[in-house]
Amino acid sequence: RVLGTDGPPVLLLHGLVARVGTGVAPTTASPTYRLIVADLLGLGRSPHPPTGYGPDDHARAVIGCLDALEVGEPVLIGAHSLGSLVALLAGARAN
Repeated sequence: RVLGTDGPPVLLLHGLVARVGTGVAPTTASPTYRLIVADLLGLGRSPHPPTGYGPDDHARAVIGCLDALEVGEPVLIGAHSLGSLVALLAGARAN
């Protein structure tokens, strides 16, 4: 889910159990940011991957999501639990 069209992108990544998109996204949406709320693989509206659910699989999916949204600039990431590990891996792979 993407809220807003202008401003720097902010990506929210949930943990294994808690999902940030349901309650947090509408209250944190701002006209000065492009808020991107992603579901980790197999959760919410995200597809079930044929390869697995490891942190590297999630990181590749996050990068694919940002690529599909044509996000080319640096992304601020807010993450919880497993989402934090995925954020670190995605950041390391994106460079």
